[in-house]
Amino acid sequence: KPDSLEYFFKLETLKDYIEQMQKEMEQKGLRNTGIKIRLGKYPSFPKDPDLDPALIGYQTVFLAAVDLDEVAKKGEGATGLPGMNYGQLRPPY
Repeated sequence: KPDSLEYFFKLETLKDYIEQMQKEMEQKGLRNTGIKIRLGKYPSFPKDPDLDPALIGYQTVFLAAVDLDEVAKKGEGATGLPGMNYGQLRPPY
């Protein structure tokens, strides 16, 4: 299948996610924080009813909180916090 052309996130959803990640990262004592954007692909057998079955196999992106100090040290900065994967995509047709 072709790649996705663009991705959309509701502004309120992004703001809520950022606020929640800020709170949780502060509780973990993390100060130098950010959000990474990861590339992914819709699964072959979506288990989440919110995923559109017409988009199976298409590229997607998801967001994840990141500890930037760990990125500088190890090249990764996993925080153990949940990612966000509820954007909309537009295929290139």
